[in-house]
Amino acid sequence: MNKETLWLTTRAHTKPHTRQQQGKLTLHNAVDLASTMIRHELAAAVTAEPAGQKRVRFESIAAYIDEHLQDPDLTPSRIAAANFVSVRYLHAIFSETGETVGTWIRTRRLDRCARELRDPRLANVPVSVLSHRNGFKNQSYFSQLFKEYTGRAPAEYRAAALAGLTPRAPRT
Repeated sequence: MNKETLWLTTRAHTKPHTRQQQGKLTLHNAVDLASTMIRHELAAAVTAEPAGQKRVRFESIAAYIDEHLQDPDLTPSRIAAANFVSVRYLHAIFSETGETVGTWIRTRRLDRCARELRDPRLANVPVSVLSHRNGFKNQSYFSQLFKEYTGRAPAEYRAAALAGLTPRAPRT
């Protein structure tokens, strides 16, 4: 006797304790089935969005990211939840740009930091403050990323910009 047959035989000889328990179990299964069907239909509808709607959704999500770059805990799951899409669909939208969500966030943060480092009005603001308010939790990690991105350490980049030298453009 295989496992399935054994389970069915055992199940057939087991009486439910009460009609109420059986009713609750049936209701739970029905709700579970309905929610699965709805999720499937919504996922299909979103995946089948026309290109124009996908572009509008992407721009809306990108605007949300820009508004929340200062949040060091900005994650794909939080972005997806705030924009009423699944994490999977969020990644699918960004894959069409050739970048991951994480890369997009990091690049936007680095661009903002570079802009602020070039701003003479912010010359007295420490690099650590600028990086922190743009969502970087760790100063050494930020410095490493910034140097990879621009070819210069943040302090060198700022010094060159404020001296009137054109700092090397960020790498894309």
